[in-house]
Amino acid sequence: MAETGQKALPKISIIVPVYNTARYLARCLDSIAAQTFTDWECICVDDGSPDASGAILDEYAAKDSRFVVLHQENGGVSRARNAGLDVARGEWIAFVDSDDWVEPETFALAHEAAAAHNADLVQWDYVFEDNGKRIVGLSLAEGPFSVSKNATYFCPSMCHKLVLRKLIYDNHLLFPENIRLSEDRLFSFQCSLIARRAFHLNRALYHYTANASSASHNMTREMILEEVEVVKEMERFSLDFERNAVLSGGGV
Repeated sequence: MAETGQKALPKISIIVPVYNTARYLARCLDSIAAQTFTDWECICVDDGSPDASGAILDEYAAKDSRFVVLHQENGGVSRARNAGLDVARGEWIAFVDSDDWVEPETFALAHEAAAAHNADLVQWDYVFEDNGKRIVGLSLAEGPFSVSKNATYFCPSMCHKLVLRKLIYDNHLLFPENIRLSEDRLFSFQCSLIARRAFHLNRALYHYTANASSASHNMTREMILEEVEVVKEMERFSLDFERNAVLSGGGV
């Protein structure tokens, strides 16, 4: 865990892994800068981008000290997210992908919901967009939820969640760096299952961009096999969680 020094701790650390998304990056960062909730830091991890992404990140950091930039050799999105987790100082952790964007009230509403419902995980609805046109979305009923009791509320992505930092660090959770597709599925499942209380906001606050260069559009046989391993690991984690819950007398 990183040293805090004398700088005041932000409430929310927003981690943005960046690779070759110069075309979309300003829109993403502008949407974060425009948040009505202002007590945040945004940790942008440049994963060895060969395009102008790194320079764009440095420009934002020079203008707003809440933007923190890490430059590293290309190691994949999971390694970039883990690098962000390693230096994050906020009480809460959120993730945004660099080709996506968030509504201005996203983190204000999420933080309010966490406080109002004593939740250590809050998630919200999202939409997928192609050239600004909505093509699909998620809309679930608002309220408390438990993925162990209602799997409908399990969302594989970490990009529309606010998670208590303590939940992640106390359970030593990290993104699997050997997975290239659905790399956040296991991490999201672990957070959702471990969460003491979770709450869903019925607001479409996150906007995914249909990006033809992303890994999900360029699947290989190896990636499919990796995803199978993720599902197996999720099953193992779930069984261990249930076993530990029974042994501790807490039930599931």
